[in-house]
Amino acid sequence: MKVISVLHESQSIGYLIIWELSSYVFVEHFEVFETFRSQKLGSHITGYLFENYPRIILEIEPDHLGDDAKRRYSFYQKNGFTLIDEMYVQPSYGEGKKSLDLWLLANYTPENLKSVKEEIYDIVYH
Repeated sequence: MKVISVLHESQSIGYLIIWELSSYVFVEHFEVFETFRSQKLGSHITGYLFENYPRIILEIEPDHLGDDAKRRYSFYQKNGFTLIDEMYVQPSYGEGKKSLDLWLLANYTPENLKSVKEEIYDIVYH
């Protein structure tokens, strides 16, 4: 796992948590702090990711969950990601916490989605 602090003009503007898995990178968390949103900085970050990691998978909330979820999905679509699984469940992070129904997006088409999900569950969430 890598935690990447994102700087712009010497100021922390967000961060990424990524996992370098067998043949792709899983982005567990991607955040641009609210003050810095709507300035194309997220697009620059995805550009960095694409330059350094040719195969990227990430999880997001389904777009029907509200305006923020719709905005995020639109952002990722504009930046080269497509929906690869609408039935993905993020396991619980711990006792008393619920699992979440999410979508998986990628900048490529995985050959075996089932094995991708199994690897994410086994390495990231266990």
